Amino acid sequence: MEIESKTGKLTIRLAALEDAPDIFALIQDAYGDTRKYLSRDPGALKETILDLEDKIKMNKPLIFVIEKEGKIIGTFRLKKKDSEIILARFGIDAEHRGKGLGKEIMAFIERIAKELGAKKMTLETYESVPYLGKFYENLGYRLYDVKMHNGENIQFYEKEL
Repeated sequence: MEIESKTGKLTIRLAALEDAPDIFALIQDAYGDTRKYLSRDPGALKETILDLEDKIKMNKPLIFVIEKEGKIIGTFRLKKKDSEIILARFGIDAEHRGKGLGKEIMAFIERIAKELGAKKMTLETYESVPYLGKFYENLGYRLYDVKMHNGENIQFYEKEL
């Protein structure tokens, strides 16, 4: 699937086994930035390349990559639960952050969710990472719960599609 963004043409596709090292590096970079706001490492940083390969093989959750000019610049995961899609591990490499790309990709992700039959999309963020909640709220997501998990407040967001 291709989309035209402010920064050029992007290809969004399901991850292949050979993408695992690039996805791993991207997640380490994207989630490494959140480390300074937390009392512990985010769970995303504990995932190994072998874990990723297993998930790609099983297609659970659906792992996508975002490419620009043949280079993986982003990733996200979707899991369907009844009429809901759960978005997880959405990350864009440092070079492409802050350029409005996240907003454009989220609109595309929401279209994918609708095509998969979802009526609602949900996601979680860390309360202590100030820019995350604001990003999703600006896209129309509503904070519906906050729960303590492993010493961190986790915010739960939802949006009707």
